[in-house]
Amino acid sequence: FCDFMRTSPIRNDRRANSGEDELGHTREVALLCCFFVWRYQNMMPRSRSAPAPKPQSAMNSVLAVRRVQRDQHDIEMVSTRRLGLVLKGLLRAFVREHGADALLPARKEPMTREILASLLELPFDDNDPAAFGFRAMLCVCFQAGFRKSEVAIPDDAAFGRDRLCRSALRWYVGGSFYPVLTPELRRKLKPGDAAVLTPPPSKNDPFGVIFGGIPIYLPYDPCLPFAAAR
Repeated sequence: FCDFMRTSPIRNDRRANSGEDELGHTREVALLCCFFVWRYQNMMPRSRSAPAPKPQSAMNSVLAVRRVQRDQHDIEMVSTRRLGLVLKGLLRAFVREHGADALLPARKEPMTREILASLLELPFDDNDPAAFGFRAMLCVCFQAGFRKSEVAIPDDAAFGRDRLCRSALRWYVGGSFYPVLTPELRRKLKPGDAAVLTPPPSKNDPFGVIFGGIPIYLPYDPCLPFAAAR
């Protein structure tokens, strides 16, 4: 876009960005708005089923440019107030052509009890630690609402204390807390007891300061197939 406009991608005219240079400020605002529209016109839909790219996706590109200017070049670009007006106009045109339903985000189908029950009915070798752990992971994720990234790590990532680890698990049995479920305690498990899990850092709490101090109780229920404490 900047090559087409024959201008520098580094918008370091601080007087124009701040508004001290009124003419320069108008230029920068117009350039940012034009980039927004240009980016939208040159985007591809996210999926084949989408009728057109969403205006917010183009807006996200503009915001990414602003972050790069700020973080890598210490440049605070002009306000996005005018961009908001352009976004509203693009949204109105989008809805008029494709309908409001096309703006709805595509979400994954939820894991239901029936789906989980079907998975747990598959033949597993309970003597295989990997298979047993996988079943436990499914149950924990279902009851605790964990994302995959909170219970597993990519192949190229190193394990660290920011991951869900053994020390995050305690057991509440007979009114007392225990760090390990011994065979004797396991025989004593009854309704009212629970596995107590301290949640790891997550996407919505990357440093664990919001939910890290709120343990998750996974109640023991011998009749519930997906009770993680079983």
